[in-house]
Amino acid sequence: MLPRVVPFLALALVTSAAAAQAPRGAGNVEERTVFDSSYHRPRRVWVYTPPGYDPRATLPYPLIVAFDGAVYLDTIPLPMILDTLLATRRAPPFVAVLVDDSSSGVRIADLGINCLRMVQFLGKQLMPMMRRG
Repeated sequence: MLPRVVPFLALALVTSAAAAQAPRGAGNVEERTVFDSSYHRPRRVWVYTPPGYDPRATLPYPLIVAFDGAVYLDTIPLPMILDTLLATRRAPPFVAVLVDDSSSGVRIADLGINCLRMVQFLGKQLMPMMRRG
């Protein structure tokens, strides 16, 4: 029984430590719907921008692209992690785009048999959208 308790305890300690270090200024998360012309369907994405984000900055912000977008909003709170890293000066400000997968079957196809279509979506639609701001 102890092996099942240890991971839970470790998760609780990490969560408590993250909450204790949570930054005062939080970034912004905006949900967008993009029509994915590779798959011929709408796709949800969430765009995170850090506190103090300047869309006219001369140097582009480092970009993180995360699949399983909804998971990175709650189960793995990527916006809070990035805010905390920035507030504790352990990382520069990042922009992140969290790409929704709609269902596990679609996700597996996106990263497997349909990977060329996913690359087209990322390269021809998502990256240009992110560069425009």
